[in-house]
Amino acid sequence: MNIHVFGDSISYGMFDFQKWGWVRRLKTYLIRKGKSIRIQNHATIGMDSTSLLLQVTKEKIEKDDLVIVSIGTNDSQILNGASRTSSKDFRGNLISLAKIFGSRLVLIGLIRNNPKKEIGWWSPFKKPSYNNCSMSAYDFCIRNVSEEHSITYIPLADLFSNCPGELLCDCIHPNSTGHRVIFERIKDELEKKQLI
Repeated sequence: MNIHVFGDSISYGMFDFQKWGWVRRLKTYLIRKGKSIRIQNHATIGMDSTSLLLQVTKEKIEKDDLVIVSIGTNDSQILNGASRTSSKDFRGNLISLAKIFGSRLVLIGLIRNNPKKEIGWWSPFKKPSYNNCSMSAYDFCIRNVSEEHSITYIPLADLFSNCPGELLCDCIHPNSTGHRVIFERIKDELEKKQLI
C-alpha cells in the first residue's frame, strides 16, 4: 500500500530541523515497524485547496492507496480583509476530494496560531495574516465535510490551543516539537482506525 500526503508547508516539514516534519517521522516509524507501506509527500509550500485539487489529479494514485490531506491554513489566510479562498470554495474543494477518494481519504484538522509571534522572515506579508477565528471556521468545515462523507478526520487544534508558543517557531509553523506532537496524533489515529 502507498500513502500519498498532500498539503502545505506544515506537511512539507518546514522548520523541523531535527526530523524534517511529521510526514518524514511517520515514514521512519513505519520503516522501523517493518510495515511495507510507501509514503510519498506531495506537500508544497504555500499550497491552498484549489491548487491541491489540481495537483491530486496529476498524481498516479492507485485504488487502494490512502490519501492524507492537510490543507486549509493558507485558504483561511486573511488577504485584503477576506480569506484567500472563500469558505464556499474551500468546502467545494473538500467535497470534490471526498468524491474522488471516498473512504480512502483522511483529512487533517488545522492547528492554531500564536498571534504574539511574527509570520517569519520569508513571508511577503508585513504582519501575521492568520487568525484563530478564521482558522477555527475552516477547521469546522473540514470536520463537517468529513462527517457528511464518512471520511476520517484527525483534529489538531486541541494540541496547539494551550501552549502554541512552545510548539511554533513563528506564528503558524510548528517547530520540531510541534511536528513531533502532530506526528504522534496522526500515527495514533491511523493505527486506531487500522489504516496503517
